[in-house]
Amino acid sequence: SRIPMKKICGIGVGCPGAVNSSKGIVPRSPNLPGWTGIPLRKILSKTFGLPVFLANDANAAAVGESVFGAGKDTKNFIYITVSTGIGGGIVLDGRLYEGPGFVAGEIGHISVVPDGKKCNCGQRGCLEAYASGTAIARFVREQMTRENTRIRKFVPRGRKVTAREVGAAAREGDRLAIESYRQAGYYLGIGIANLLNILNPEKIVIGGGVLRSAHGIFWKTLTASAKKHAWPEAFRTVKIVRSKL
Repeated sequence: SRIPMKKICGIGVGCPGAVNSSKGIVPRSPNLPGWTGIPLRKILSKTFGLPVFLANDANAAAVGESVFGAGKDTKNFIYITVSTGIGGGIVLDGRLYEGPGFVAGEIGHISVVPDGKKCNCGQRGCLEAYASGTAIARFVREQMTRENTRIRKFVPRGRKVTAREVGAAAREGDRLAIESYRQAGYYLGIGIANLLNILNPEKIVIGGGVLRSAHGIFWKTLTASAKKHAWPEAFRTVKIVRSKL
């Protein structure tokens, strides 16, 4: 970019997992195998000679939405990202809440199916195992041999199906692709209902690649499921919106 180092004031890093933002350490990250106890802030600061600020990626996104995006002028909201995994950030009274173990907002690891499918975190039945982009693609791969589907035409030779190809097929009306998004939306709605009943926020802000690829299928199902499973008072007083950033 040809920007001189003297004009750079610092480095900000968003990283998945239970990130200790005060010490700049990544204690554990289910989607980054081997990243256990990594002193990332120290490594980057030593390499570049600049101040480094480290946060869980979804928490960083929540702060971004709070300052510049869909959470602006909203004191209490929850940000959810639905992508490879599912993450989140909780803003209470205008401040990010991380918790003493820096795992607050790990929405992807709400249990939605007791003893259900195995999640990357090692537990079973997590929301991430049912509603993430990875879960959508896995559902399709498991059903493709039994279903008549056009998804194969979107997948490059030698590649596994991903949520991107499933989204493209869903937009063309493929039944299996649409069903995979409906199932994911249903479980995400259960997760959102749990959050509404516990925290009763003003807003739920949802972002991530899955939402961009799914269009209305995913959104319609998740809002209907949230309404079905949440207390009416909690659902009636919340706005479920798309992220702006």
